[in-house]
Amino acid sequence: MPGAAVLVEGREVGKTDAYGMLTAKLEKTLQKPEVSVSIHKQGFKIWEGKGYPAAGAVIKAVLEKMEK
Repeated sequence: MPGAAVLVEGREVGKTDAYGMLTAKLEKTLQKPEVSVSIHKQGFKIWEGKGYPAAGAVIKAVLEKMEK
């Protein structure tokens, strides 16, 4: 659905903006050893330093889902 809203870090944003925000965040977080991703029905959240392994495959799945 074009224009569907998602939550990014607690803010509701349009799908295109969320994609850009996620991509910018990934450029920083994927350079670090520990990243965690939380996917919810209404969106997703990425945070650092929680002791989880890098979540590149999960992040890729989020991006692919957003493109649909």
